[in-house]
Amino acid sequence: MGAWKLRLLQLYALANRPSGFAACQRGTVAILFGLALFPVALLVGGAVDYSAAVTKKSRLQEALDKGVLAAAAKGAADSALLNRYLNANMPVGISAISATLAVSTAANGAVIYASDATFAVQTAFLKIIGMNSINVGAHSEATLPTQIVTATFNAVSAKGAFAKDMFLWTKNASGAVTSKQTVLSYRYGVSGSGTNPPVGAWTVTFSVPKYSTYGVGMVAYQDLSYQGGLINPVEFYSDVNSASFRKTGNCQDSGGAQYNVEDGGDNDYLDFVYTMKCALGVASNSVARLSK
Repeated sequence: MGAWKLRLLQLYALANRPSGFAACQRGTVAILFGLALFPVALLVGGAVDYSAAVTKKSRLQEALDKGVLAAAAKGAADSALLNRYLNANMPVGISAISATLAVSTAANGAVIYASDATFAVQTAFLKIIGMNSINVGAHSEATLPTQIVTATFNAVSAKGAFAKDMFLWTKNASGAVTSKQTVLSYRYGVSGSGTNPPVGAWTVTFSVPKYSTYGVGMVAYQDLSYQGGLINPVEFYSDVNSASFRKTGNCQDSGGAQYNVEDGGDNDYLDFVYTMKCALGVASNSVARLSK
């Protein structure tokens, strides 16, 4: 037999041996699969750990929100109250944590209650690469809205044959009047005329209850005999009868807001001129709202 024929027979036998090329190929695939299995398992396990951390972070945020709202409702920088609510609503398995409540006042007078809280979530799978925990945190803020809480008035001048009462009103969200306080008066009669309190004298400070909207108004006693009788009262509201009121400035300004009022006579807007100063704050029974 020729040498080349012998070589062909040897190659054919080698290709058909069970422990030959195919067996070597199967062994390589097994090794590669084994090497790839670890990172795949680590990836799946890491996803489980991070999913658990996200769930506990959500519970932490909920618990912190409840604590901040409770402190804001009390109206005090009560970190102990915050932590009682916080730990009472924490996920099972989380040890007690402590947070501090910070209270600040915004430029518009709103009171802001804020806190941050963090804790570590123990891992089940990632610890095999040395990551024993995942830190999660939450931030919460509750705001008590500001409004005008006090107002004072000063008569600048008044004239005319109609007696008048100036008042401060508040309305709820439905537009219904919830309060109406007489703050200044003008009387005209044969014995003379004048304001109460007198021109230049500030009135006492009036408390302003919780409201949706507020404004000023006037009761003009339209006695057409021009004797200053307190008859035929006609009410004017600054939101409904805006043409009867001219306002300059804002009541929060150092000099307050000035109102020029027209009672329906000669349209000179000098029937009552007065200033109104007010202070911002938080009304009683105000409800805190989460802002962050």
